[in-house]
Amino acid sequence: MQLAQQQMKQLLKEAVDALPELYRSVYQLCDVEDWRGDEVARRLAISRAAMKSRLHRARGLVGSHLDAALSLQFRK
Repeated sequence: MQLAQQQMKQLLKEAVDALPELYRSVYQLCDVEDWRGDEVARRLAISRAAMKSRLHRARGLVGSHLDAALSLQFRK
């Protein structure tokens, strides 16, 4: 079980690292550091709508990366 958790953490780290900076910064602040949306928007000097859009896109990209990585592992 511990090995599976470590592997999943590594896959998640790789997925986040693969994000373009535009999305990675929003994802990092919102989902990793647990900042509120208005704080993130203010910190990055973007509108709240832009922050929400980037976060949505980042989560989708992370999910796609994880789906691809996991499907490759299960094929082995």
